[in-house]
Amino acid sequence: MVNTEQGGIINGHEWIDLGLSVKWATCNIGASSPGEPGDYFAWGETEPKSEYSWENYKFWVSGKYMKATFNKYCSGHEQNQEKLVQTSKFSWFNIFSKSNTLQKKQGLIGNKLCLDLSDDAAHANWGSPWRLPTKKELDELVAECTWESALLDKMRCYKVTSNRNGNYIYLPLSGLRMDNKIQSLDYVGHCWSSSLKTDETYTAYGINFGYSSTFESDMVGWSSESRSYGLPVRPVSD
Repeated sequence: MVNTEQGGIINGHEWIDLGLSVKWATCNIGASSPGEPGDYFAWGETEPKSEYSWENYKFWVSGKYMKATFNKYCSGHEQNQEKLVQTSKFSWFNIFSKSNTLQKKQGLIGNKLCLDLSDDAAHANWGSPWRLPTKKELDELVAECTWESALLDKMRCYKVTSNRNGNYIYLPLSGLRMDNKIQSLDYVGHCWSSSLKTDETYTAYGINFGYSSTFESDMVGWSSESRSYGLPVRPVSD
């Protein structure tokens, strides 16, 4: 059990004070120890499943990746009347205004840039006040902590130590789930944020971390992953 001087317990789940803007849970959702990946969730879904595809994604309407349309957080119907041309792999421009991006093609319903609590896996599974971290809170975890590869109960993970107070958490090298397979298990770790990537709204922000033999260094930073992929969730609380 966590030292009460370092953290506490909310709804039966332990948290650690890293001296940051939020409290960080010690385990992923569905994990029984800090080194376990736990459950995997598509972005905005609140239950794990056996297969992670566009066709069974909760908010999917049609298409895949850049051509995907959704019925929540972004849509390919309301703002897709003007003809669009693709000028590069990652950039779309309206041939009339010359200024629209993929965000214009897919649109944002109600300018929602962050998950509603009803679509937040942490809140749904652990209850209030638990929730997914925002991208800003993940950025803070990267910038204000020292990340070191480690073994915990023979499981590969990263020890994330606060530069402010010396407290730490562990994040497992979990990989991610695509279709019915886990990709990059024991090689790269992932966690979702609650933040939508507004210029490519088929993706949402997360964090990834792992060791790259190419660069001979640890790689830690934000990433954007397709919303249909299954990633672990590490909850936070205000």
